[in-house]
Amino acid sequence: MHDDEAGVGVAGVVGEVAVLRPGLFAGSGVDADEVFCGAKAVQVSADGDGAGEVDGGFFGGGIGILMLATLSLMGMRNIHTMNALKVVLASCINFVAMLTFIFAGLVEWPQALVMMVGAIIGGWGGASVARKIDGRYIRIYVIVVGLAMSVVLFLRAR
Repeated sequence: MHDDEAGVGVAGVVGEVAVLRPGLFAGSGVDADEVFCGAKAVQVSADGDGAGEVDGGFFGGGIGILMLATLSLMGMRNIHTMNALKVVLASCINFVAMLTFIFAGLVEWPQALVMMVGAIIGGWGGASVARKIDGRYIRIYVIVVGLAMSVVLFLRAR
């Protein structure tokens, strides 16, 4: 691990702590929102693509589409290979977020176990179906969903 990679990881943890425990900074004159934004800035400046680590682990929404777009821009063309790599990367992001939530004592275990079972079943089922579909159709579907999400979020923000 390089020093800049360690810095990105530390920035991610600091950013998550700022989101999960904003009271931790009470009385210090430090604003938790500034810490979170500063941690994201460290991530982006350190590796140029680190903005997704905190958002991916904390929010999760849209990170898969962003990763597929990034992998495509990097020259990957096989959607099945891209999706497999996306799943591995998202698992790493979610593992770090999971540890953060567990150590913060914020996990509601009965609900989490139900969600784990559903995620495993859905992941296995979805992957087996997706492998049978021509990659061109999956790529079109991903583009349409990504554009639709962008339009909806843009309109909601106005």
